[in-house]
Amino acid sequence: MRAGRRPSPVARRWLVASGVLAVLSLGMIWRWSYTIGPGYFMPGFCYVRYDYEGWAYTQCDPYYQYGSITPTELNGFAHPVRVMLLLAVAALFFGYRRGSRALLLAAPALGALGLFAFGFTGRAGQLVFAAALVALLVALHVDGVLRVPGADRLIRKP
Repeated sequence: MRAGRRPSPVARRWLVASGVLAVLSLGMIWRWSYTIGPGYFMPGFCYVRYDYEGWAYTQCDPYYQYGSITPTELNGFAHPVRVMLLLAVAALFFGYRRGSRALLLAAPALGALGLFAFGFTGRAGQLVFAAALVALLVALHVDGVLRVPGADRLIRKP
């Protein structure tokens, strides 16, 4: 690659599609998480008891309220993938700016690391991010950085 190469117009469209899909995936659900609330002491329950002679009296028992476990959804903006996404964007930017094939090849690798390193659950956010990686691979294929089998079928010929 020559220094300072810019993406072709077709590759630029694929890069924009990839960026839109990646940002969109950050607002979607990536996995389930659990929030554990703190436990605390309560003053107790008060109830009426009767002694062996039949006299009523009130008894209050202190008790400990255990913390609650609440399932929550973890979106992409709270997932560690956002760091890998920023590194992939930086690698892509500097790869085109400096004409570095190694940095351009590192961008989809960093994205795939963010997708699979923290567990793939198949939730909507991960699937949309995977589509963003496919669009990135097609953009790099259009520019001749790497060869993606079957990518020619996705590219519209004028």
